[in-house]
Amino acid sequence: MLRTGNEHLESLRDGRVVYIGSERVDDVTTHPAFRNAARTVARIYDMKLAQKEAMSFEEGGERYSIYFLKPKTREDLARRSRGHRMIAELTYGMFGRSPDHVASFVTGMAMKPDELKPPCGFPKHLLSFYEEIRKADTYVVYAVVPPQAARNPEFYSRQNIPVPALQVVREDDDGLVISGMKMLATGAVLANEVWLGNVIPLAPDQKKQAITCSLPMNARGSRSGHASPSSARRRASSMRRSPGATTRPTAW
Repeated sequence: MLRTGNEHLESLRDGRVVYIGSERVDDVTTHPAFRNAARTVARIYDMKLAQKEAMSFEEGGERYSIYFLKPKTREDLARRSRGHRMIAELTYGMFGRSPDHVASFVTGMAMKPDELKPPCGFPKHLLSFYEEIRKADTYVVYAVVPPQAARNPEFYSRQNIPVPALQVVREDDDGLVISGMKMLATGAVLANEVWLGNVIPLAPDQKKQAITCSLPMNARGSRSGHASPSSARRRASSMRRSPGATTRPTAW
């Protein structure tokens, strides 16, 4: 399906926990720090509806956003390129984490899921996630780096305090329990889900951090924190803390 701008704004009123310093934000669609950026995302969704042929494709009798298209031909690549360009032109190239960003790399991974070989990978979970987000026209962002100090675990061991980097703390029949922080989830307060993973190579003693999954922004126990945003622009960094959040792995 193709979501409308108003439908996306309504999806952000889901009880998510967002803080600016010590201030809790009740509604990111109306708060002065985020409302203009939220409206920009809504305009992207409305543009897709207004220009369906350029911004979407049909498969199995359903229409999906163009950035979920798995290109098989030169024309497919050209269609995707036009869609990305239209979003960039609408936002004057200043919206680097627009809805087509993470959706595109998930689509790319879904084109070759066998690279996620068991037991370390879960290709079926990835394909299921791809189908889920394209059907719902979901806006996904990512958080893929640990807090900077967490890159030196010796600092914490010397002081006998836990490393704050996101990691698996327990496994049970319902899935995994993760706790800790991930950074640079740009656009998280405007999105529906956050993809948690790793862009920095992990050492052998960091296996518990080797988790890739996606969480709804209103997941129980999760928080998003922002520093000094303004009504004129979105901040380019945010932090997601997930103490006691339960999830299932989508990839690795």
